[in-house]
Amino acid sequence: MATRSFSHFEFPPELDPVLRPEFTLLTRPDCDLCAEMRAALHRHAGGRPYLCHIQDVDDDSDTRAQWGLRIPVLLSGARLVCAIQFDPARAEAEFVPG
Repeated sequence: MATRSFSHFEFPPELDPVLRPEFTLLTRPDCDLCAEMRAALHRHAGGRPYLCHIQDVDDDSDTRAQWGLRIPVLLSGARLVCAIQFDPARAEAEFVPG
């Protein structure tokens, strides 16, 4: 099985994890669109805490088959938030509890 690489943004440890959205950003090395989506998510968060795992889409054949032609892909769990371009409204829905 391929190795995953992860990157974490800082959040206060006392914050209840339920109130902090958790994303996975599927990327490829040297992908400018991927870097743009990561930066857009960070700007959109506006200092609100969140966690973002960065995963190379090519590390896993199933992931590559499902998402490889649509990167960057931002997921929340198994749910698609957005692909190719950042969608602020869809991302904001992940920051709203409930």
